[in-house]
Amino acid sequence: MDDTTTQTTNTPPTENKHRLPAWQPIVITLVLGLIITASTFWILKGGAGVNDPFTPEIRKAVSLPIYYPAQLPDGYAIEPTSIALPEKKAVTFKVINNHAQKFFVSETDATEKDSGLKNLAGNLTNVRHFSTPHGQATSGTTNNGQTNMVSIIIDNKTWVILNSGKSVPISALESTVNHLTLSK
Repeated sequence: MDDTTTQTTNTPPTENKHRLPAWQPIVITLVLGLIITASTFWILKGGAGVNDPFTPEIRKAVSLPIYYPAQLPDGYAIEPTSIALPEKKAVTFKVINNHAQKFFVSETDATEKDSGLKNLAGNLTNVRHFSTPHGQATSGTTNNGQTNMVSIIIDNKTWVILNSGKSVPISALESTVNHLTLSK
């Protein structure tokens, strides 16, 4: 035999120690499917909801039903440190986004503020009435278009007013009113 020829031997092939068991790809596919399904549901639902920002002490101090938006427009959040009780039957708080755009929410006793609602309605321009889960709401502008405002009275007890500068679209306020939820 000459030096240039090679010999072949019949050695058994080596096992691939990195091969996955047959069941693992199925489990991985199922887990990825669940993650994708949950993510799609979360996105279609509109993102994360808002937790009730009011403590039992605040609810008791206000002594009227108070509401918070269970969902806010994209990028907005309730600023927890802004929650205030300016009077016994009133609560206020600020909603802000990551561009420093903000709007204010005030809630007060609707039975004591009826004349205020009539005055407010008389000062609005570009008035629009729209339906919400809690009844009819009114939106419009004041101060020569410099302030956007939305107002609703819920169950003849709580008067909710949202207002902002013109940098916050009135649609953001209207959307917020549509997602008001009773604090429990």
